[in-house]
Amino acid sequence: VFHFAANADIAKAMVETDLDLKLTVIVTYNLVEAMRLNNVKKIVYSSGSGVYGDVGYTETAEDFGPLLPTSMYGASKLGAEGIISAFCHMFDM
Repeated sequence: VFHFAANADIAKAMVETDLDLKLTVIVTYNLVEAMRLNNVKKIVYSSGSGVYGDVGYTETAEDFGPLLPTSMYGASKLGAEGIISAFCHMFDM
């Protein structure tokens, strides 16, 4: 499964604060749950630099931390990464 779904209008979360929750976190949960129920084991997830927060011009490696998102978009992408990680560990995905 190639998972690219997310809210594309980052600024809209200033008005609709649950938009990223619905379009990223909940969609990701529904996707990995469907994968689990159908015995699909592999996923490619497109995250984003928003998970790192405001780091200026600092180069960020995959293991960069702490992860301190400053937008609902970044927070939802990080949350979706966590859900995917949990499913992968719990259900051998």
